[in-house]
Amino acid sequence: MREKEPKVQEISSVLINRGAKYYDSYAHNEIRKKRDCYEVMFSILKNCDGKKKTKLMYAANLNYGIFTKYLSKLEKLNYITLRGDEYYLTEKGREYITKYKEYIRCMTEFENIKKELDTLFVGKI
Repeated sequence: MREKEPKVQEISSVLINRGAKYYDSYAHNEIRKKRDCYEVMFSILKNCDGKKKTKLMYAANLNYGIFTKYLSKLEKLNYITLRGDEYYLTEKGREYITKYKEYIRCMTEFENIKKELDTLFVGKI
């Protein structure tokens, strides 16, 4: 008897450790290989809650080179601030998170509409 294939949610933790991309908790089930720059910035920003540099890097699931590149950009853009040895979001960073979540919501809605269209025309063209 064939075993059931694991669901995306069950395997996502394995895939993220190998650097694969999955859509966080925003109703996406698609798995891709690489994160774009917007998602990398989101990964850092959503974890800026008083974490030190190393903990923030692990939480964002980035290697040191990429992490430091984006961290310095986010600091220059005033999306994050360093207090002592801990990183915190600024108002501009919170605004980015809000906009990124809105983007994900719109993309999810778009994909759902596209799937509906696909089901309407399956085998009819």
